[in-house]
Amino acid sequence: MLSINSNTSIYSFKEGLALFNGFSGDTHFLSPPYDAIITSLTNSPQPKEQLFSTFCELNDLKSEEFQDHFQQFVSEAINSGIILEK
Repeated sequence: MLSINSNTSIYSFKEGLALFNGFSGDTHFLSPPYDAIITSLTNSPQPKEQLFSTFCELNDLKSEEFQDHFQQFVSEAINSGIILEK
């Protein structure tokens, strides 16, 4: 199950999202389509597979083409403390 770290503040702006980790002090900027992943997780925690399906549907993407990009993004977001995996 994936969720947003409670230490992360999310700010929306024209080009995407700014994420600030209050614990580490790190700031990350996300542009479309990856901002949709964070937006989906702010609504509720989700299993990785469901999140990927939602990501593809919201962005009209073919799952086989973006699986690796999605996996890489989620791994980096977990490593940076933006997303938590339970």
